[in-house]
Amino acid sequence: MLYHVSETENLSVLVPHVSTHGTPFVYATADICIALLFGAPKDDFDLFIDFADGKAVVCECYENAFKDVYENKKCSVYQVEDTTFIKDATGWSPELVSKEPVPVVNECRVDNLYHVLMQEVENGNILLSLYDNSIEYRKKISNHIVDRLIRFEILDGEIPAKIKEKFPRLLEGLEKLISGEYL
Repeated sequence: MLYHVSETENLSVLVPHVSTHGTPFVYATADICIALLFGAPKDDFDLFIDFADGKAVVCECYENAFKDVYENKKCSVYQVEDTTFIKDATGWSPELVSKEPVPVVNECRVDNLYHVLMQEVENGNILLSLYDNSIEYRKKISNHIVDRLIRFEILDGEIPAKIKEKFPRLLEGLEKLISGEYL
């Protein structure tokens, strides 16, 4: 059984949609904690989500990001059969995708996503790193943010206000680096 989480409740079939990878997919995972982490709108500039040693790993990209993203949010956890899903299609091992519509086997409503996630943190199922002002932590997050800015070609167009607000010094340094003055 696989899990898909959505803000939309009462779905009977999950339909492929174009997302990050540019291909219409239904996304799912075998790990309920990974699924729950996708239960509220967020992006790679809020949280760095990974999977290591069988556990979800989450690092805040800015102070209070975890709480800001998940507090007072509701979602539905959908269970689906794994028959049409393929592994390793997106480059992230916990993520499976289906190009076909997928019938829902079961739905469980979550009324307080932050509370549920914090319970998983307390139970040791999610490893949460709250924002830390140490140079080591900031280096890790800076590396993550720069990777996403380049990978998603964000520096080539209009930079979203949220990124300008959260990472102004990082953007200033990158804009200077790519200006050509150092060549």
